[in-house]
Amino acid sequence: MLNRIIRIIAILLTAVAACVALPRLFNMFFSPHSEHHEVEYSELLNDFIRSEYEYHNDNGKLSVTSVYFDSMGRKYSSAQADSLCPLDNASQLAYEDKFPDTICGKPVVAKEAGDAKFRMNISSGRPSLFYGLSELKDRKSSVSARYENDDLFRINRRGIEFIAAATNSVNAAKSEEFNSELAQLGFEAPAAIWWAPADRTEFEKHGYIVIDAKGDAFNLAMENRKPSAKRVNLPGNKKIATVSFSNRADFPGIATDEEGNLYIINQDMRCESLPLPSIRGKSATLMANLMFLTFIVYDKDRTSYHVLSRDYTPVKSISVENKREVSVRDKIASYIFSVAIYQDSTRGIQIIFGNPLHFIWLNIILAAATYFIRRREGYPLNDILSIIETIVVLLFGIFGMAGVFAIPRRKKSNQ
Repeated sequence: MLNRIIRIIAILLTAVAACVALPRLFNMFFSPHSEHHEVEYSELLNDFIRSEYEYHNDNGKLSVTSVYFDSMGRKYSSAQADSLCPLDNASQLAYEDKFPDTICGKPVVAKEAGDAKFRMNISSGRPSLFYGLSELKDRKSSVSARYENDDLFRINRRGIEFIAAATNSVNAAKSEEFNSELAQLGFEAPAAIWWAPADRTEFEKHGYIVIDAKGDAFNLAMENRKPSAKRVNLPGNKKIATVSFSNRADFPGIATDEEGNLYIINQDMRCESLPLPSIRGKSATLMANLMFLTFIVYDKDRTSYHVLSRDYTPVKSISVENKREVSVRDKIASYIFSVAIYQDSTRGIQIIFGNPLHFIWLNIILAAATYFIRRREGYPLNDILSIIETIVVLLFGIFGMAGVFAIPRRKKSNQ
């Protein structure tokens, strides 16, 4: 009986591992069909230029080219499209000696335009993984150039606690000093989460944005080994849901409130509302250049592009319907992969289920195949273990079959 239980557990664990490994292996050998479309704002046309893939079949030979259109349907070559968006293609145009001297009536230098470009992802929800132990860097780089083993901190029900790693103990004096300053600002422990810029210089300069037990936000930093903290307030007393940091000098990050509205976080930790639609339940990207900010919001059926000036005034927006073409690869995957498991550092573990109607018949066929393979190999089919193996394949399909046949089994009925 014990051997049977161990085998069943091993089969189930192998099936779960297959849910992770097999879809990744499948993707390595089958390139996904691209549903490419890209939209850029042309500051010269005050219009969007959209690019798409155009497929050609010449005597059985498949080729693809990019085609470009504005909102009026006018078609452009790749070189023309680049020239119509000089701020986004400054380096290439400068290399070709085609970069204009003025854009939108303002003199512009190609290097300045190239250096101003940046991209950042904007989160609408908190990360699934949060470890709760971080290092607080000092704003004075000469101080923080060396590692201080008592700069590790956590914020639990007792408040902020700095951990002296060398002795694995709490630095009570330092913890009390920081707790006293936070308490004066109205901070209530424990903390729910905190964020910091990934860039070391920005990290030292800005420290953390911490959400306390009430949902209020605070900027936690250290300067000359002393606490430096302030409140971070959204307009209208909204609560911060998540923060996405940038490495830009003009603003350190973007906050999202619980309703999905976006706010620029300025250098002094003041927050300014952005005239953009809610991104709640969606993902977004910011593409910026010397004069404009383009917020790209990804929805299930549509992708919208919102262009703002550098003073956050709306300029132009467009919404593009996402294509619904399903490739051969996607069709195959929908039949053989009933479920796939993915994991990353921000979203944690994701379980993605396929269409049950697509794989139910395949599971029945695989379960029948398992039954007949076991029968042909001489295993007792009326044994409870054989029945459980067939049920596992019926439920988990190809993943269950991987679990059943990955582990050798003896033919004795009691094994």
